[in-house]
Amino acid sequence: MSAKPNHRSTPHNSTAALQANLRALRRCEHNAAAAAAVARAVPLETVWPADSKTGLPVAVASGVSGEITLHSRYDPVREADRAVQSLGDGGFVVMLGLGLGYLLEALARARSFDQVLVLESDARLLRSLCAMRDFSEALGDERVHLRIEPQPDKIEALIRDRYIPAIHGGMELLVLQGARRLSPQWYDSVSRVLKAATESALAEYHTQRKLARRWFMNTIVNLQCPATYAGDGFAELCARLPRERKTVILAAGPSLRPELTRLQRLRGECSLLATDSTLPALAAAGLEPDLVVSIDCQQAGYHHLLGASPGKAVGVLDLASPPLLVRSFRRRMMVSSTHPLARYLTARLGRPTPLDLSGGTVTYAALALALEIGIEEIELLGADFGYPAKHSYCVETYLDRYFRTRVTRATPLEQLHLEFVFEEPGLALDPEAGPGAYTAPRMRRYRAAVANLAARHGRSLVPDERAPGRYRVERSSSEQQGSIAPGRGAFSEHDGVSPERARAVLHEYRDALKRIRPSRPYHEFVAGLSLPERELWSSVLPLLPAFFRTQDRRGVAAAERALRWALGRLNLVLERDSGVADNGVAADQIETGVMPDQSCDPGSA
Repeated sequence: MSAKPNHRSTPHNSTAALQANLRALRRCEHNAAAAAAVARAVPLETVWPADSKTGLPVAVASGVSGEITLHSRYDPVREADRAVQSLGDGGFVVMLGLGLGYLLEALARARSFDQVLVLESDARLLRSLCAMRDFSEALGDERVHLRIEPQPDKIEALIRDRYIPAIHGGMELLVLQGARRLSPQWYDSVSRVLKAATESALAEYHTQRKLARRWFMNTIVNLQCPATYAGDGFAELCARLPRERKTVILAAGPSLRPELTRLQRLRGECSLLATDSTLPALAAAGLEPDLVVSIDCQQAGYHHLLGASPGKAVGVLDLASPPLLVRSFRRRMMVSSTHPLARYLTARLGRPTPLDLSGGTVTYAALALALEIGIEEIELLGADFGYPAKHSYCVETYLDRYFRTRVTRATPLEQLHLEFVFEEPGLALDPEAGPGAYTAPRMRRYRAAVANLAARHGRSLVPDERAPGRYRVERSSSEQQGSIAPGRGAFSEHDGVSPERARAVLHEYRDALKRIRPSRPYHEFVAGLSLPERELWSSVLPLLPAFFRTQDRRGVAAAERALRWALGRLNLVLERDSGVADNGVAADQIETGVMPDQSCDPGSA
């Protein structure tokens, strides 16, 4: 779009200007809600138009400190051009304050962009501004997304849904300074939310860059696991974890060790729901859990089972768990997270609501499992959410055993634990946890996530003052008695769904992906997808960071590489019947999820 400044002599507060701007918004489906809100709003009497020195209109508003002009009284176009020139080359632009459209027009003149998210707090102000000047050409661009959101805390979700670093590159912030002076509190709050949203998006980007290919490979391999679909999974869980019996959830914090003797005495009185990292310590104490929860897609998850067989325990495993770990359990059930690939594939197998794995830890997942079943009495052990006595994990767990193999006269065990602890960003002493105890922002987020999960189920997380790392999950209301009815919910095991059906779904998925053709510009490619195609494409999006190269800067190159890789891996899995798939990759490599290029630089993949 050219979006040249509109010098037409449209009267200020013109119905024609208002209708032109509303029509431009309505042309784009994603702006229809904003158009409706503006059309319904009553214009503010505290905002009025004035002429700049160049004859273009500017808006003036009555603020707490007097009159505030939203644009330059001298030359609003030149002011907007200077603001845009200060931006970097990121393809995702967040604009705080629309004003009379000068910033939007300057952005279109000066540079290319993939998407502009325009944020406003007041539909009444926006209606007044839309009636003062016709800037419909810029407003009608399909890359422009207008949102009216008076609550800043809801804006983070908007960013998370729209900003894709591997496609858009950087995120740029463009602020209408006059409007900021009019509503400083809202603008400051939004600025803080945007900073947090950017940090969150970058953290997710780096996680996907590291793990996305494992998620993909493990999921398509595990989907065909025969034992995954046998029997009534919910009945199995209820037999292992009766609702009326106390369930003890075991986390692998250092405080678990002194609890093991107590557990040996109480073993016949409670059910044990263990996280995978506790298995070696439990085996050393002669304890066998009823259920084991594992959600890590990395091969390190399998290391917890080395020297510690799960025995008769049922494994509750994420669909993206390492296939070798999955097959180590004689009884197992697969649950899925909200990962787009798992959601897409399991929906076509009729899979029920997935288990809540959003807390980021296996302890969170274990508690979510117990709460969904409706266990009345729940206790957490070893949930330190920090580093008591400068230790990282319980004695006899995998990491502790690994550190013991590296002990020398010059490097004692305590030093290895300390080095591990001190690598934690934001580490600080935690006086509440006792002398020598440390905590960090990540650990505090984990604890808050567990507490919020309990609260959503009408429970409270109550620390036991007698023992660190021990919590009771007490009912704070009688309204929720478990949200899953027998035979339904997150833990049904696809009764009647065979591995052959899962294989057919993978064939359908591969064939559908072959019809997707990423093209430039990216926003036009996405706009041209149907709703089913967008859902399909979302299953590939987490792969993009793994294939992003610095020289790409912006565009669809990462999307093209990710799609080629996904199709290649689907071919490998679906053609493994011969024992050796394409490119000489052995079937047992596919089974373990270890592929030759999974550790290589994404740029060469």
